[in-house]
Parts: sequence; structure tokens; C-alpha cells
Amino acid sequence: MDLPDPSSIPSGSAATCADDDRPNLGNLLPAMAVACLALLCLVVVNLMPGTEASGRYIVIAAPSFDRRAITEMIHDAGAGVVAIGMLPGVAVAWSDDPGFADTARAHGAWMVTPTSAFAGCGVSNRVPE
Repeated sequence: MDLPDPSSIPSGSAATCADDDRPNLGNLLPAMAVACLALLCLVVVNLMPGTEASGRYIVIAAPSFDRRAITEMIHDAGAGVVAIGMLPGVAVAWSDDPGFADTARAHGAWMVTPTSAFAGCGVSNRVPE
């Protein structure tokens, strides 16, 4: 079977791409605007008054921490587990100790940040036993 000669393909065919059809930065602007708005909303929710007083913290550890490992790490830091995240190494903890964030970091947490009573999406209610 012989392939057609490239010169026999019409120039206006679907095989060619007009300069207007190529992706450019302008095509990404709506997605970037939505991402920036979502980030701004997360910052505002976390900075709302009363988030520190709630005693709830989002704890992020290495992805190698499974549900049991992050639960043990939070308990070893002197707190309780409110919920386990859907992603590995993410959980919501509760502690009335103002030094919990530092203690959790000393036990292996990468990031510990206070959160409001609403933990947000990405958290399941199933806690390992």
C-alpha cells in the first residue's frame, strides 16, 4: 500500500493548524482566574476570626503516611483525630494545646495550620481503629 504524495493533500485540510487555533496564554486566563479565586477563598476562610479558638488543625505529612501512621503521629503529638483526608498524609486534628503545631511538626508533620470548624472538602469521616 502506497502513501499519498504530501503535495496532493489540500492546504485547507484538517491536518493543518491555523495560528488562531494554537494554545496561548489568553486561553488559560479563565482557568487561572478561577484558581486564584479559589485560593483567595481558602485564605479568607482560614483567616476568619475564631479559627484559632476552634482547636482544629489541618495536618499534612509525607504521602507515605497512611491512615494508621498519621493517626498515630497525631495521637503521639497529644491530639485527637477529627477526620482523615482522602489523600494520604492529610488529616484534621483537634487539640486544646496551643503548642500542638510545633509538637506535631516534631513528630513528622510537614505542615500544621489552624482551620475553622468546617474542614472543607477532601476529608472523609472514617477514622482508623
